[in-house]
Amino acid sequence: MSAKWLDDALSVSGLPVSGEFPRDLKQTILLYMPLTLVELPRLSTATIRSWLSKRNVPTQVRGTRRLHGALVAHAGAGVVFIDSDDDPQERRFSLAHEAAHFIQDHMVPRAVAIRAFGQQIRPVLDGRRAPSRDESLSAVLRRVPLGPQVHLMTRSETGSIVTWAVEESEQRADRLALELLAPLHVFSSVARTTRPETLAKRFGLPEVVVGEYLELIRQPRRRRSLADTLRQAR
Repeated sequence: MSAKWLDDALSVSGLPVSGEFPRDLKQTILLYMPLTLVELPRLSTATIRSWLSKRNVPTQVRGTRRLHGALVAHAGAGVVFIDSDDDPQERRFSLAHEAAHFIQDHMVPRAVAIRAFGQQIRPVLDGRRAPSRDESLSAVLRRVPLGPQVHLMTRSETGSIVTWAVEESEQRADRLALELLAPLHVFSSVARTTRPETLAKRFGLPEVVVGEYLELIRQPRRRRSLADTLRQAR
């Protein structure tokens, strides 16, 4: 049985389920979600900052470090950046990972807030007005998040995770991305009798991600994100 947060995220995403593997989420995500895909060579915080600056988009992206993927989201929509120099398997996982961030860290909190307060809360979520005192108090009592999405890309200059909020977000994005590309019930049913390299080919995943997925099945508690694993495997 999957965790409730995972079931909720899959439901909020509205993405259709496909029984074909490897899954190519590119067209599905762009069709069903308010996301724009931008593929840039040698993706880094610097190239993202430059891309946003040329389009007069304010950003808090700092530092200079290489990335496989990144998400910039606001007001119910987002831009996913992918390193076009990566292998197809890495690009597939990076896209799923960033889409998972959008679902879990942007769509789900908005859905919770709108369900609690109604459509009148949208300007607060979009950052166009501050919440009223009654809304703020009610949000605290109900544990409903209000306001624009918290920027979860903040790390140290070397790219290390520095807060538990970022760590938890990364781990949930990993788990949701894997569920989108290789659902646990399907993956686990063939994992015991299939070599890791064959699993990687079947599901279109990097072998290092398959290895981490196998470890996750054996030991659910994990601290290092798959995005960091891929970055260190460059």
